[in-house]
Amino acid sequence: MGVSEPKAVSPTLGSVEEEIGKVAILASIAEIIHISPVTSMTTKEWHSVVTLNMTGTFLVSREVSAGMTARGYGRILNVSSGSAHGSTLG
Repeated sequence: MGVSEPKAVSPTLGSVEEEIGKVAILASIAEIIHISPVTSMTTKEWHSVVTLNMTGTFLVSREVSAGMTARGYGRILNVSSGSAHGSTLG
């Protein structure tokens, strides 16, 4: 399971916090891309991109933000894909 699996996020965060302490800063930089024209991209490929890039970012940010809010401090940095600034022909 990875960050895009809701059941994995909380236990993973718990393990991280046990080992290194409470999360004060989250840098969300996971990315997956499929370099192919949109006309040949499959629905499965589309879902894998959206699931990791968007759902994973949401799930992890939501999980850490609760503790950050309770402690009165926290920073979340979400880095978007370079694909946001260009595209593949097709």
